[in-house]
Amino acid sequence: TDRGTAESGRRRRGVRPSQLMRVAVTGASGLLAAAIIRELSRAGNVFPLDRASLDVSDRAACARVVGEIRPDVLVNCAAHNDVVRRNLLAFHGREITTTGDGFLATFDGPARGVRCAEAIASGVKPLGIEIRAGLHTGEVAFEGDDVAGLGVAIGARVGAKAGASEVLVSQTVKDLVAGSGLNFEDA
Repeated sequence: TDRGTAESGRRRRGVRPSQLMRVAVTGASGLLAAAIIRELSRAGNVFPLDRASLDVSDRAACARVVGEIRPDVLVNCAAHNDVVRRNLLAFHGREITTTGDGFLATFDGPARGVRCAEAIASGVKPLGIEIRAGLHTGEVAFEGDDVAGLGVAIGARVGAKAGASEVLVSQTVKDLVAGSGLNFEDA
């Protein structure tokens, strides 16, 4: 009789009784992934994968990393980021930075920004995620790869007031997109 089988009684397929469970978590820089990593670290070997270590939109890279890690479980927390980045690309947005589970992006026009935010909100809803988006248009100062200035601060304040699945814009944005076909409700 196989010694491993005798010691563990029935052996379940794929379970290694003498080893901890191996869990790969994508989107490791986000808040959801951080909480999952913290909890799962108690029960097994956790392999956090951020965008620098794995671009989930690259199938070959995914296959390579999964082949190297050989996880028992793969938890994809990067789906939200993938939806955001695909829409930024589609609407010609420029990702400036991420803030845990948030993004700061710039656009060449306010209507594109509004349409992108609406597309992101619709795109993540099937994932069970509700986003809040705030948009303002104004002058910003580019400082290396970052942006700063009053326009950024106003945009952050507008976003903080948005509700779940809501795209909230400043009056400046509303005025500038008049005639674009976008409709707004008064807040």
